[in-house]
Amino acid sequence: MEELKRIFLKPTVKACCLGILAFSDSFLCNLAVGNCIWWEWVLLVFAAGLNIAALIWYAKAEKDLIQELDKTKDKVENMGLSLKSYSTSLQGVAEICKFCAQKANIQIHEIIENSRLDCKTWNFDVACESVCKAIYQYILEHLNLTLSSGGIVDIEVAYVKLVEADKKQKKQQDRISLSGYYHPTRNGPKIQGNKRNIEKDGYHDAQLFYMNVDSPDIQMDAKDIKSVFKNPDNKDYSQYLGVPVFCSTSENTSKMVGLLEVVCHGESVLSTDRRVVETMANHIFTPYAYIFLLLFKMDKALKAVPKERSN
Repeated sequence: MEELKRIFLKPTVKACCLGILAFSDSFLCNLAVGNCIWWEWVLLVFAAGLNIAALIWYAKAEKDLIQELDKTKDKVENMGLSLKSYSTSLQGVAEICKFCAQKANIQIHEIIENSRLDCKTWNFDVACESVCKAIYQYILEHLNLTLSSGGIVDIEVAYVKLVEADKKQKKQQDRISLSGYYHPTRNGPKIQGNKRNIEKDGYHDAQLFYMNVDSPDIQMDAKDIKSVFKNPDNKDYSQYLGVPVFCSTSENTSKMVGLLEVVCHGESVLSTDRRVVETMANHIFTPYAYIFLLLFKMDKALKAVPKERSN
């Protein structure tokens, strides 16, 4: 059926069909007026109806074709935007790797030559700040998002890490800490660097750690955010995305060790379409989220000390 429709929509076929119908109407009209025979008038009415039906069908078909072309155009534009986003995001990954490799190399030489480690030169929290800034500069600034009245993308990027309990202190519970934050005009929140108990803390990020969520947490609008956030009334939150980071344990289980947060304010949102936000979460933000895991393991490896030391 679709193949037949495509044939009739071809310009030459369309011109022939409408031309034949118009000629038939003209011929039958002259014939019916000249002879005044009833069956000729019936043929004329039938031919005229067929001509009108053909015109209506072609008009509807062309309208559907225009709509389909508009959708295809939007898809092409979105693909171009996605390609640009992927390209710039990869540049951000390259910059992060280059920066962290340079700092880690300094640490390695410090260990080899001086038998000590200077954590002020480079550490996980410093790396987190760099990645959060890169996410903003290499992704959010290139997504054509709505700008605030100040002319910026009013979105903050943060990373919350798991602070595991010391095995020697069995009563101590796992805690979390905001270790990385970036916004072009805002300073980091007061809780940055503070250790919070997962079970006792009432904030949304602590709840995600406590539930060990295994998929991106998306709150599409202020109403959704108000239902899950603690004291959001005095904030201008407009959208929230939380991407969990998991690590395999020695017991062959997975544990949530981090959370990449993208918090939108005011008019700035990632998208009003949930499917688009999900696509961003899975294909753009998740790879960045696992950079945090790699940096965490690198930081841990540099600080690692054998259980038994030899002279």
